Amino acid sequence: MKFSSRARRAPRKSLIVFERAEKEEGVQGNDGEWEEIQAVASLSSRVLEAFILALICVLAISIRMFVIVRYEPVLTEFDSYFNLHASRILVNEGITSFLNHFDTHSWYPYGRPIGTTIQPLLMIACGGVMYISRVLCFPISLRSVSIALPTLLSCISCICAYVLAREVKGPGAGLLAAALIAISPGYLSRSTPGNFDNESLALPLTLLTLSFWTLSLKSKTTPPPLLTGLSQSLTLAAWGGGIFLPNLISLHTLLLLIKASGISFRVLYVAYSTYYITSIAMVTAMPWGGELGEGARGEYLGMFGTWTKGSYAVIDPLSTSEQSPLIASVAEHQPASWSSLYHDLHLCLPLFIPGARALLTNCPNISEWDINSFLIFAALASLYCANVMVRLVVLPSGVLAVVAGVGISELLTGLKRLANGYQTRKKTKKNVGRPSSAPVTMGLVTLGVITLLTFHLRHCAYASLRVYSTPSVVLSAQGKGGKHLILDDFREGFAWLKANAKGTGGGKGRVMSWWDYGYQIREMGGQDVLVDNSAWNKSHIATVGRIFASSEEDAYQLLRRYDIQYVWVVFGGRVGYSRDDVSKFLWISRIVEDVYPDHPQAMFLTPSGEYSVDESAPKALLSSLLYKLCYFRFSELTPSNGRPTGFDSARGVEIGSKQIELKFLEEAYTSKHWLVRIYRVRTGMIR
Repeated sequence: MKFSSRARRAPRKSLIVFERAEKEEGVQGNDGEWEEIQAVASLSSRVLEAFILALICVLAISIRMFVIVRYEPVLTEFDSYFNLHASRILVNEGITSFLNHFDTHSWYPYGRPIGTTIQPLLMIACGGVMYISRVLCFPISLRSVSIALPTLLSCISCICAYVLAREVKGPGAGLLAAALIAISPGYLSRSTPGNFDNESLALPLTLLTLSFWTLSLKSKTTPPPLLTGLSQSLTLAAWGGGIFLPNLISLHTLLLLIKASGISFRVLYVAYSTYYITSIAMVTAMPWGGELGEGARGEYLGMFGTWTKGSYAVIDPLSTSEQSPLIASVAEHQPASWSSLYHDLHLCLPLFIPGARALLTNCPNISEWDINSFLIFAALASLYCANVMVRLVVLPSGVLAVVAGVGISELLTGLKRLANGYQTRKKTKKNVGRPSSAPVTMGLVTLGVITLLTFHLRHCAYASLRVYSTPSVVLSAQGKGGKHLILDDFREGFAWLKANAKGTGGGKGRVMSWWDYGYQIREMGGQDVLVDNSAWNKSHIATVGRIFASSEEDAYQLLRRYDIQYVWVVFGGRVGYSRDDVSKFLWISRIVEDVYPDHPQAMFLTPSGEYSVDESAPKALLSSLLYKLCYFRFSELTPSNGRPTGFDSARGVEIGSKQIELKFLEEAYTSKHWLVRIYRVRTGMIR
């Protein structure tokens, strides 16, 4: 019986073994199916990410189209015209001729070397697009490429912001960062159609450099540091403000060394050494000159980064303004107010706090904390730079958008955790029938996030429409009944120059203006200029200022010495345009005094030290050439609203000298709204 009992148990044991084998096979089969499901889900999520990123790029392009809708495809900024001119040289004559080109039609009689006094990467990018279009047999003009390229580069910036935020916090943060930078007002100001300037290319390269350096601190290999040095060198070739990057990376490396970072010394040594050698080799091989080239090559002299006058100016904003009135006279070089910073950064400023908290908390190890701290350090440094100089607001526009994207992602993740926790607690028997405040909290948080993002989008759309969609050559005003008026006096003046101005021997005329208008007169007016917007020669600009500040008799001698045929002035006294040459005369006189101490600024001010164009103005101002050219025949206009004759609407005063006569110059052209006035220099006049 015992035997038979054992015999009966044996089949049960084999059955159990068989069942276990079946289960194991089933589990293995389920694992294979699960891996396949995970692969499909991963592919689907990546496709969805790519689709959302494409929609963000469409948003970036759409929000920048207001300038095209309101006006027409036109270059919007002063520097854009020179960049178009330089790109034309590159496309027509080739890279070698471009780098060796010497411009004899500006800065007479000295001229200017083009290829070695600019950052050429934007022109090279434009030339590359033209080359590709020719290869593909797609006809497109160089002007159209220069107008469209800044907006296309904004899409690349969105992708770079996505890559950087995804590297530090995941795909959700990456998509949010891309969306924020797509509509950021600070970046909108530099990437609207027609804003063919260096900053539009510099921001995507800056974000790319930060991404590569973040990857360099995580990796133990040399390719990421090599790419960091390469992208940083390209940033320096695109924009003078790119000097921010080597200083930033060097200072962060120094802080990690002092702090005894969680990143191993070997990784830090390999990363920084490889990056440094690569950037040195690239920068010293680039054929640019001026202060940037000297500073970049001067990296050999220091252990960390590049310290030029520009670097010291960012640290001490008073240094450059005290030493160079010419640099300080540029509005973009002035310190930014907090109101302007908030306008350009908006929601990214308050969202920096939750973003920084998300980057510094929940780090798996100390090395991850050190890597994330680099992004926060970059955001704070860029915010300081923007506060010192308005033009640098493009830097925090990119970096703060990434940190803010991480902050929004953390808020949404917390909301998801709260919802999951509520569902888990609701399923337990203990909590059945009990009221909970979780749904109310989730609803309020969701409503708050949606409201903030909607408000931010509305603000960005308003900034794009009203603030950053007005070309510098076209002025807009609001007439009676709210009618939108277009003042096209600048382009009318350029067209008159191109059609009528003649120089010695019937060739191009030579035009003198304040340096703000040199690029446009050269490109749109087709004339030679005495100075242009590059501020390449401070003493030559001061000479132009001296001519404007001198009496007509003294100015005539200098005009004939430089063989000037026409003088261009901008006057806004009739229509109330306050950014005309009369308002700039304070800076003109200060620049003149900096180079010519025998022409002090005080001689153009009232005894109380004020600048005024009314009857209290000093004789030196009333007899100056600029005053005469702006107010010549102004008292003949019929005033409106019971104002006296000669009433300057821009300054709100009655001018001090109404009977103005010209002896050595004659009026050649005055635009419809008197914004542009062109005078011909008479020949054969004997003083």
